[in-house]
Amino acid sequence: MGAFLRVNVHYTDLLDFISDYKSNTKNQCFGTFLEGENIYQSELPEKGLIILGNEGNGISKEVELLVDKKLHIPSFANGDNHAESLNISVAAAIVVSEFKRMTGD
Repeated sequence: MGAFLRVNVHYTDLLDFISDYKSNTKNQCFGTFLEGENIYQSELPEKGLIILGNEGNGISKEVELLVDKKLHIPSFANGDNHAESLNISVAAAIVVSEFKRMTGD
């Protein structure tokens, strides 16, 4: 409990950060979108930048233009009995886990 109090927070211009990251590392930028490729069927590299949008608005159009590959976490529910969206922490855990799984470590 209280671990969030020990996290260093840095505020920056996101568009500049993504552009600098991509040009300095040559790594891809991944974003989560409803119309993205099924993350479980995607080839994922060992390194990259992952962008997750908020539950209500998703990723902004400006940031979307910098995303190299759109990913989607599919629902495995049948019929109308399913969640419309995932909590950002749950989505982040799934995405990071899948990237880690693909590296074989």
